[in-house]
Amino acid sequence: MRGATRAGRVSLVQDGLDEKVVAALGDVSMRVGALDGKCASLGVPAYVGDYLLAEYGDDDDGSRRAVDVLDASAPIRAGLPPAGRDVVCRVYGARRMDDDVYGISTACPLLHMLGVGGEDVRAARLLDGSWCHLSVRKRPLCEGPACEIFDVTSSDGDLRRFDMVNYEIEGLNVVRGGAGLAQRLLRLRLRLSTDEWTRLLMRSYGLGGENLDMWGRIRLLWFLAPLAQPGLRVLLVGDADCAGALEASPYEVPAGQLQLDFESFPGSWDCVVAEGEVDRGMLGLSLLLDSYEGIASGLSLAAVSGGDDVRLRRLKRLFGPFHIEVPTPRVMRASADQSEGHLGVNRCVLCELWHALRDKDLPADVEALLDHATGIRGEGREAARLAFAGIYKVLSPDGAMPAGEAEELLEFVLRACLVTGA
Repeated sequence: MRGATRAGRVSLVQDGLDEKVVAALGDVSMRVGALDGKCASLGVPAYVGDYLLAEYGDDDDGSRRAVDVLDASAPIRAGLPPAGRDVVCRVYGARRMDDDVYGISTACPLLHMLGVGGEDVRAARLLDGSWCHLSVRKRPLCEGPACEIFDVTSSDGDLRRFDMVNYEIEGLNVVRGGAGLAQRLLRLRLRLSTDEWTRLLMRSYGLGGENLDMWGRIRLLWFLAPLAQPGLRVLLVGDADCAGALEASPYEVPAGQLQLDFESFPGSWDCVVAEGEVDRGMLGLSLLLDSYEGIASGLSLAAVSGGDDVRLRRLKRLFGPFHIEVPTPRVMRASADQSEGHLGVNRCVLCELWHALRDKDLPADVEALLDHATGIRGEGREAARLAFAGIYKVLSPDGAMPAGEAEELLEFVLRACLVTGA
């Protein structure tokens, strides 16, 4: 994290958990939710704010620079040119413009006319709809006029009369964390109790309810389970005041963002979020994603119901049986006084951990607990296995949960799966 030092982290320590976080992570820790409000007001996932703070530094100067980038990016959503040359936006696809030069598809058609080198596109590991960090620069021309794309009064007529080659996308980076940092999180988890780890996750994701009992916290954190476990379908059920399962990871995409007319960005989403009006069911999503070179394999789903019976029935009809339905506690977002000043973990880094865990099996002794569980068989057994594996990985990514806690967690999952009739 440029601009943030370990010493700077120490000044934010407020309790014993903060102290352990800064000792283990230092520059990967950050002030909880520092840009969450700004991101929410612009419709940007909160992890994008964490990414920008990692780029510019989690201090006052870094926060100002990150806010400038977010503000400069806002016009893109309306199809207008950005208000600055350093922006974040969704990128949906690419078309070949020249030998190994591509134009990227965004909500702003003018950005689509700028070239990106094929090497940069391939190195970025783009997914259709990825949030990306772009650096657009102006190159001087030796002769002839050129269109100023950052002049929002420019029209299609201007583009036909002028040359666009005086601009280029100098840098293109997908908004993600460093995969290598996940190992540091595993080392931190070894130093924390399950109680401390759940509190840290809740702080990092801006969730309220630290005073809930352990099972209440687990219900709050279940939206992370599909990120860690392939093929898991979770239905989060709450009342109208509960926040939904927002786009919580660079590897997770809202169903409405998947494009039917993609242009060549195959990739591998880990999880699709279904909230709001959904017009495509699980089969439709799988067929759509299969057209991206077969990437529906292992696709997970997090669906959200606000407690409306009609929507609940519609979700079940569209996506078939869910592996588990989780009643979500009323408290879903931390108020400023609950989280301000505490240290959390950069959510881009956390999501690299969840992504890496998808390739991991449960420890043999934990898998054996399922073998000895009674009262489940057939499809119910598979539902229980997926649900248990997902939440176990979130709570114990190092696979070192004490045997007694693992048994209690399995009993909790089995009760939920059996009650929902999975």
